[in-house]
Amino acid sequence: MIINSLDNDSRRILIDASQVYEVYLEVDRQYRDYKGSMKWIKRNGREYLFRRRNSRGDGRSLGARDERTQEICRQFYEKKNELTSKRKSLIAELRRHRRYCQAAGIANVPKVTADIVRIIQQAKQPGSSSALIVVGANAMFAYENMAGVRFEKKIMTTIDIDFLWDVRQKLSLAGDGSHRNTGLLPLLKKADKTFARLSNTPFRAANEKGFMVDLIKSAPANVHKTTPSLIRSDKTDLVAAEIRNLEWLYAAHPVSATVFGSDGFPVLFDVPDPRVFAAHKLWLSEQQDRAPLKKTRDREQGLAVLRLLKEYLHNYSPDAEELRGLPLTLRNKMLEEYDRLDVDWDNESVPAPGFEI
Repeated sequence: MIINSLDNDSRRILIDASQVYEVYLEVDRQYRDYKGSMKWIKRNGREYLFRRRNSRGDGRSLGARDERTQEICRQFYEKKNELTSKRKSLIAELRRHRRYCQAAGIANVPKVTADIVRIIQQAKQPGSSSALIVVGANAMFAYENMAGVRFEKKIMTTIDIDFLWDVRQKLSLAGDGSHRNTGLLPLLKKADKTFARLSNTPFRAANEKGFMVDLIKSAPANVHKTTPSLIRSDKTDLVAAEIRNLEWLYAAHPVSATVFGSDGFPVLFDVPDPRVFAAHKLWLSEQQDRAPLKKTRDREQGLAVLRLLKEYLHNYSPDAEELRGLPLTLRNKMLEEYDRLDVDWDNESVPAPGFEI
């Protein structure tokens, strides 16, 4: 397995664009709190300040006009204008960076994949960040950027994306900016209106080009226990498929990394900790009921991420205490493969800023 380090110019572009996006996300988070408007509404001869949150008129009264409500209104528009200006400036900066990202070869995530994840990230309400994460081959885009490297394309190519739902956590998605819950399928249609749920596999949606999105969850250890299968009680939405042992992917807390779509625009990927990803892939590669072609790819991906840990991400120790949620057999197998890897220590292997020891 060959892992190619990004050259210094590409690393610099990756770092700069990621930092701008980090600032943008914080400003955008604040900006969303100021969506809508404040208006004075006359009722029974008195004026009341009304906080309107969306075009449907949802909102609430903040009280009758007096010095307090007048100050609330003034501060609201002062802050809203400030955030609008900052957000506009940061978007312009991201547009400028996109050309450099494309030229440097770091804009390598398929656009449809990036668009889908970006829309879902925007829909996630506070406290929902790690309840729905990207798993499978697409998670490796995040690991690449954490280390400032590129894997071989043959183990990365895919025409689908899998989302793992941790039903133990609260998951709230708002699709229209109104804080009203929505399901997954309406969000997919925002990325591409041709997405539709497949009748024979209700956990899967596909667009007109055959790109597929799967919603999966871990099968409960107790076969008599049932867990939610619909993100929202809408029977037309995707129904999460149960797969055994997926809870291992939450054995360590998920990580986040900025990746870039082929159009050069960034998106934040929430993915499993790279160590549990590698351990799970190695386990999959040894399952008798796994298709032979998939088993080979599973092993290649697991070993690639293990090599990344050994050569670049040195602060992700494979024998760390936080991995105690993984079965001992998986940890031992991962350590065995980790120790067997032959790494060229003369090669410069410097993790991306924020991931060093």
